[in-house]
Amino acid sequence: MARSVLYCALALLAALAPPAGARSLVVDDDRANCPTATFTRIQDAIDAAFPGEVVHVCAGTYAEQLVVAKPIQIHGVPGARVAPANMVANTTDVRTGAPIAAIVVVTRNATLDRLEFDASGSGFSDCSTAPQVMGIYFRGASGAVRRSDVHDIPCPNGTGVVVQGVGPLIQVAVVGNFIHDYVQAGVVVTEYGAQAKIDGNTVRGAGNTTDRMQNGIQVGSNALAKVRRNIVQSNAGPSGSDCLIDSGNLFFNSSRGVISGNTFTGNAAGVMVTGSRNRITENTLDGMSGTETLGLVGISVIGHDNLIADNRISNMSEVGLRLDGDTNRVLRNTISGTHEGTLCASVKALPACTDAMATCGVGLWLAGGSGSLLVGNALIDNDTDQLQ
Repeated sequence: MARSVLYCALALLAALAPPAGARSLVVDDDRANCPTATFTRIQDAIDAAFPGEVVHVCAGTYAEQLVVAKPIQIHGVPGARVAPANMVANTTDVRTGAPIAAIVVVTRNATLDRLEFDASGSGFSDCSTAPQVMGIYFRGASGAVRRSDVHDIPCPNGTGVVVQGVGPLIQVAVVGNFIHDYVQAGVVVTEYGAQAKIDGNTVRGAGNTTDRMQNGIQVGSNALAKVRRNIVQSNAGPSGSDCLIDSGNLFFNSSRGVISGNTFTGNAAGVMVTGSRNRITENTLDGMSGTETLGLVGISVIGHDNLIADNRISNMSEVGLRLDGDTNRVLRNTISGTHEGTLCASVKALPACTDAMATCGVGLWLAGGSGSLLVGNALIDNDTDQLQ
């Protein structure tokens, strides 16, 4: 009897295990580029894959939304484009239960590589009734998206890549992607337990948007991120009744993060941080976009024990570096060319911004707090070099 039970268990394990040797799960929408492809739809290959296997996507247009609920890799080639038409809600927000329509939903540790994700055909002409729209949604799951193009994410809540924690630790790598033409944000990391490596991406906003707040990279609600070597540009303009300032990189209620070696150009605010023990180092922040000044704030930090070091801040209109909090360290930064010009004056004149903006043309503003260390900072050609 014991031997029969053992044989049955072994047979069940054999049925669930992947076949011996590496299988090739190849997808081609019309089998023109890969004539021997087994699948014409990516989701069919995902469903057929065993954990640990790789799905290869050949060049073509795949009009489908994907759900990846197993630890696999999906690799594309130039021309492999996932572009669903008439998107529908295919998941929900893990915290609020609100409906979400995403091109890809990842619920297990999966890697997406060398693919294009295009929501321009989403079909949401009336955004007032649309669910939240996302390019890629890591729903309480670890994973990675690499070397991919994520774009044209519509509606006021449209976001390129979202990493949302649910409590237990998840780790997601967002590396080497081009994320652009989003409405609300390029990359969002949110909720406790979510950690992200955001490295080597180009994140491009829509320029001067007065109808909505737009952030290139947004980390909040006790999530943690290391943001390195990205190019973040064209998130510009104050918006709405609260004078919300678009930002290249926004850390909100996020501590112990890293923002290092990035280039921020043409953003209304380069880096805005509310949190403690963050490291903001070796970034280049330029308020210019071509010949137009769009930058109001270079770096703004509210919190304690943050390190702001070796940053190069230029061509802002309100303030180069604003600091509010205790025992922060501000070391070896270069702040130049902070001039009121027409931008700061015109923004201050907006009814929503009159009370929100207290000054213009200040290089370094110590807005509050005590015990901070300021050493070796260069203040060059600002209307007012330092205000305290």
